[in-house]
Amino acid sequence: MHTILDQSQKTVAYLYSNTILDAATYAPIGIVLGNCLYTAQAQPCGRIFKNKIRYTDGTILGDIQSNTAIINIPENTIKECMQLAWHVIANLSGDPCLWVEENNKWNAKSLLSILHKQEHPHSPLVHPALNEKKEYA
Repeated sequence: MHTILDQSQKTVAYLYSNTILDAATYAPIGIVLGNCLYTAQAQPCGRIFKNKIRYTDGTILGDIQSNTAIINIPENTIKECMQLAWHVIANLSGDPCLWVEENNKWNAKSLLSILHKQEHPHSPLVHPALNEKKEYA
């Protein structure tokens, strides 16, 4: 697991098994396939290169720390990660990976706001596992 920092060097998320987890709730909010970043609605929203998460315009959304964070992931979160990954994979169409030019400025939007869909313009799909409470045995 890797830590994702914002511009102020605050931990905002974790990268766990190709899933972006919100650091406050451990909720899965995005998926990394290859070096492409997708929202829970299977919308491409950036790329990862040079240990940075970059938005579609190349600006930086997060800094991935190569040190491995050790936290206890709840069992239901692990299941949600798998559900989200399959949802994104099943709903990709065409060649959705974006070409992103490097821009060393930080984006005014936060990684969390983009992945939580507060500021991202495309959100046609909704992942049911993220919108309803589930009881896990």
